[in-house]
Amino acid sequence: MSEKVILGKYTPDPSFDHAAMVAKRADKQLLCMFSLIDCMAQEWVNYPQKGEQDVFCDFVLKHQTKCDFLNEIDPITLYYDVEDEIGFEAPRPGFPPIKRVILSSPWLRPVTKFTDFVHLGKADEIAQELRRTKTEEYVTRKLERHRLIRLIYRLRSKVTHELSALGDEHPLMKPYQCGEPYYREVGRKYIEDGNVVTDHVYELIIPNDFIREIMLDCMDQYLMECVENDHAPFENNSFMRRFRITWYDR
Repeated sequence: MSEKVILGKYTPDPSFDHAAMVAKRADKQLLCMFSLIDCMAQEWVNYPQKGEQDVFCDFVLKHQTKCDFLNEIDPITLYYDVEDEIGFEAPRPGFPPIKRVILSSPWLRPVTKFTDFVHLGKADEIAQELRRTKTEEYVTRKLERHRLIRLIYRLRSKVTHELSALGDEHPLMKPYQCGEPYYREVGRKYIEDGNVVTDHVYELIIPNDFIREIMLDCMDQYLMECVENDHAPFENNSFMRRFRITWYDR
């Protein structure tokens, strides 16, 4: 667990406009990209009644062609999910990720590419620690929820339902064009037990451009599949769908 520093008691700012902050952070572009993926994925499986996460993930894994790491387990989000249940704390050799300076600007924190860290076996180390006290079913469930494709779906859900982009890209990070998710070290300030507390953690960033490339790739592959199978791309989204008269599919 990261070291915390207590700064003092918290006093609310009466001038803070929470609604304006939410509106400012809402990323409509990202929302549209996820909506397109959702639309194609649901059509692909004829609008099922449940299993939206599996439908989304299976569709992306089948139709994207540019990423071979979407099924990898992210050790950073996994670590923070179970840090209270395992027998070691960060930092330890190689964990959290070794800082790598990508940007030349001195005020920017170093970042680490997802693919530079995910293959170091840290997720396996965490799993082994969990197995000391947890069942295999529990460990498997935890590992599955931290596959990158599942985290992308989690991002989709946060954007869709909460207008929260889970690790927003900072404008100053735009020069970092690695074409894939990455980690950055961030300092946090938050309220705990009435105190203002600070610490430093590592955060997974999934850039909007990365989601855009996945969306375009899936769209191309899905449309080609439709042509090959003589299938209208959105054939099911017609007046014959049950929801037109009941507002529900079945």
